[in-house]
Amino acid sequence: MDLRQLRYFAYVAEHGSITKASEYLNVAQPAVSRTIRGLEEELGVDLLERNGRGVTLTEAGEELIRASDAVFDSLRLAKSQVMSRAGQIEGRVALGLPPSFGVLIAPNLMRYCSSAYPDIDLELKESYSGFVQDWLSTGNVDLAILNAKTINPSHIRAKPFATDEMFLIGSAAVWPKHLATNGAVSAAEAAKINLILPTAKHGLRSTVEDAFLAAGARVTSAIEVDSVLMIKELVHSGFGLTILPKPLFRRELEAGQLIAAPIKNPAMRRKLVIATSFDRPLSKAAQAVEAAVVHVAHEILQQEPAKWGFELEIPD
Repeated sequence: MDLRQLRYFAYVAEHGSITKASEYLNVAQPAVSRTIRGLEEELGVDLLERNGRGVTLTEAGEELIRASDAVFDSLRLAKSQVMSRAGQIEGRVALGLPPSFGVLIAPNLMRYCSSAYPDIDLELKESYSGFVQDWLSTGNVDLAILNAKTINPSHIRAKPFATDEMFLIGSAAVWPKHLATNGAVSAAEAAKINLILPTAKHGLRSTVEDAFLAAGARVTSAIEVDSVLMIKELVHSGFGLTILPKPLFRRELEAGQLIAAPIKNPAMRRKLVIATSFDRPLSKAAQAVEAAVVHVAHEILQQEPAKWGFELEIPD
């Protein structure tokens, strides 16, 4: 038994005539008759009583028409539900963020998404770009903001998002006396300092080393740490200086506990991209979160233009 058989049977029952049903269906009468006969043979019962004036339902036919009405009602309901849900944006979305951008956008992004998309369950996951790209490749996040230097183009689809500037950051107690505290520091000078840096796996470290190389220098001495929280604690405790984006030290800088100096000759800037996996198309909810990230980033930078060293490369 299939839906076509039930449909033909329902129209025969409704019109009380195979001839009238075939005209309504725009199907040849013999084809409708054969379909009804086939249905009766399959079920082993007569569904219609045929007479010169048309057809009437048998007891078995009455039972089948009630069941077929329920089937068609369920189909109409399913169609309505699917069509209504097509306009809804809901579901779980995991967004991977580098710490420097996460601390800048997370509160505003959560507020925006909870208001604009209350049916999206947004999960924020934070780590260095190297780790976040691994999450994206394995499906632990749906989309991510990544350092362009970490991208594997064979697995990751990337679109330009922003650039951010790296600063030499440390406490006044260990700030080198020959360096100004209110001006830029050259890359060559920064390379001579005892630095606290991420390990070579991460894009932040390669951004630093590439700038040093362009200045004819290299990292002289470094404490390598794969934790932003530990780097912050070590810097705050006077173990050395670091080179990282300013938003990571937002509260300490605003409180005057640390100093941040831009780096020149060359400036240290990294490119950030919005990254997705070639293997998994974005859901509507993930597409909405991507648009929300761009929108909220624009709002933040309109309120505090250039304060944190970010420049967006994507329109709102």
